[in-house]
Amino acid sequence: MTEDAEQSVRLHAFSCSAILRSPRLQRTELGCVQSRRWHFSLSLSVKVAFSASLLANGSGHTGPFNKHETLIFKHVLTNVGGAYSPTTGLFTAPVKGVYHFEWHIHGYLSESAAQLIRNSNYIYTSVEKQTEGDASSSQAALLLLEASDVVFLHLYQKTKVYDNANHLTTFSGHLLFPICWKAVGGNVHL
Repeated sequence: MTEDAEQSVRLHAFSCSAILRSPRLQRTELGCVQSRRWHFSLSLSVKVAFSASLLANGSGHTGPFNKHETLIFKHVLTNVGGAYSPTTGLFTAPVKGVYHFEWHIHGYLSESAAQLIRNSNYIYTSVEKQTEGDASSSQAALLLLEASDVVFLHLYQKTKVYDNANHLTTFSGHLLFPICWKAVGGNVHL
């Protein structure tokens, strides 16, 4: 977890200290409390969101390459929680939870394809093939991630993407809600 995310958790826990000190509640994990009948997550405790476009400045194609290559989105518009790295192109989940990712690829007179990867596993692909002019393709996914899972985009081999000052090729994601699991009486509760 990044320092910003840890500070966010500490500040939220402090603001909820009256709830957490109740004798009927028991802390089970970071940001989670339970009583005898219910278990819930303090979903406002961790804030994670990023949005970036491919090129920091200028315009041009990235690719083609002879093998899949990680796309590094260098123009970072938002990076709350610091989970996205503009030097590696990797998003690292700071907490277990459900995350939303979306990406938009732009091609000019070419075939473009980008794959969403979680750790080393392929999730979805966005593809477009244009023989004249421009074309764009978009895709999105909801993923249940463990803390430290890594998500990124691969540029598919022998394809290329285009970006310019209009930020046509982008990658974004955010935490919808953290998840705390606790087995109570043989049943799993969120």
